[in-house]
Amino acid sequence: MKKHTLLAWAAALLLTLSLAAGCGQQNRAGNTKSNGAAARDYQRIVVLSDLHYPSKTSEKKADKRNAKKQRKEAAMKEIAQWPDVDLAAFTGDMVELSPSDKEIALVRGLIDTLPQPKAFVTGNHEMAYSPTRRREDGRLLQGTQQEKEDNLKRFEKAFGPLYYTKDLGRYLLVFLSVNRTDTRETTEYDAKELAWLRDTLAKNRHKPTLVFSHPPLRYTWYAPEREKWDKSRLYANPSETLDAILKENPQVLLWVSGHTHTPPDNPTFATAANYYKGLDGTWNHAVLDIYNPTWDGKKTIWTNSLYLYKDHIQVRTYNHETHQWMTQFDRTVTVPENL
Repeated sequence: MKKHTLLAWAAALLLTLSLAAGCGQQNRAGNTKSNGAAARDYQRIVVLSDLHYPSKTSEKKADKRNAKKQRKEAAMKEIAQWPDVDLAAFTGDMVELSPSDKEIALVRGLIDTLPQPKAFVTGNHEMAYSPTRRREDGRLLQGTQQEKEDNLKRFEKAFGPLYYTKDLGRYLLVFLSVNRTDTRETTEYDAKELAWLRDTLAKNRHKPTLVFSHPPLRYTWYAPEREKWDKSRLYANPSETLDAILKENPQVLLWVSGHTHTPPDNPTFATAANYYKGLDGTWNHAVLDIYNPTWDGKKTIWTNSLYLYKDHIQVRTYNHETHQWMTQFDRTVTVPENL
């Protein structure tokens, strides 16, 4: 009897140790399961960019279009199950093509399946195009100034303010929307938003800051492609004004962008050239532009996650097809000691 009791006690002890070890194991998204943020030493942001839901692929190609739609829904379901996500940041171009009530309702239905807190900014597809008119060949038409203004009102009703801040841990998060309606430029911020940005950053000089924007900063792409990519529709404008604002505010550590649909197999996705050092390259500090892929690619959906620790930020890229981290793209940004 004593032998059996001893064996039973040993088995129970082994089971307890096994369960304890299992509590620290990682799920397939690489996150340590816990009972909430209080048990972690970081906050996590998942970036979702250029969803173009259901798909920019024509309805004439029904199989291809439906496959993309299903991949997006599966990826969203996977993110919804990640237990340590503090914020899902959407960096624009969520709608399929233009901001009609129908397209907004469709993508809002997908987004609302996420239980985590969310933040949004406009992309050119939410702001710049007519929600009702098309060219004879079916391609998009730029909206009139009135249509663009109406687009922005429609966005605010569905997704919230155009520009604003959030606090996450010790970090300041700044969200910018392309919103200038009196020009054919589709990646521009108006003067009021830029004045707000300058004032907001000036008031938070000692707080490490991340900026979320649809277009990337100019000259943050793979260096040999500099001339090919140097088109105003591809980067945030007015670039000279943004350059001056960022030069004044070295607390801005990351610029998190979409728009270019850049996948991990593109040399611009993760390169030393992503560090913005001013238009003339003479700054003594740098802002890392994090490029985020479209969800409407040929086969795979990827997302970047930003892990905000007290003294550094870790950037990681996740493959939603293989359900694995792409560790070759892991990057770390150190928070300066004066922040």
